[in-house]
Amino acid sequence: MDAMERAFHAVLLDQSTKDTLTGLGNRRTALEELQRRFDLSRRHHRPLSIIMCDLDHFKRINDTLGHLAGDQVLRDFGQRVINGLRTTDVAGRIGGEEFLLVLPETDLEGALLLAERLRAATGDSPFLLPSGALPVTCSLGVAERREEDRDGGSLMGRADGALYLAKRGGRNKVVADIAPR
Repeated sequence: MDAMERAFHAVLLDQSTKDTLTGLGNRRTALEELQRRFDLSRRHHRPLSIIMCDLDHFKRINDTLGHLAGDQVLRDFGQRVINGLRTTDVAGRIGGEEFLLVLPETDLEGALLLAERLRAATGDSPFLLPSGALPVTCSLGVAERREEDRDGGSLMGRADGALYLAKRGGRNKVVADIAPR
């Protein structure tokens, strides 16, 4: 392939795997990477943790400030996620204002530290919009792979349950799935 063909294929790959708004992986890419990393973690008996993250009261931003403001918050949040990750980590926008972070070689304690840094990076620094500074918070659910997990979906279900508890517990929180084994 010549340089023009390589560039064209690179653009196509980028468009098919990334969320155009945030620059993070899209839903399909994030879920495929979760399963791939899950399989490697299981095969090699290595830790794997994930974080499910949801921006708090995001609908209110869209409803009161408009979708352009909401899009700017999503873009800026995506950048905050990228700034907090290692090169081996994977992050994706899996829907609306919901995000998945896949953390290979990371136990629950390490994932909790990252989740708390992301919560603070979001809640402690307002998002700068043309209309002014906007405080935004997020809720996060964290889970580590267990031997009884069948697949990435079961791990994600546990992290999603922890996310639900964070939201129900007042939002702007990090909650770990620490159910008995």
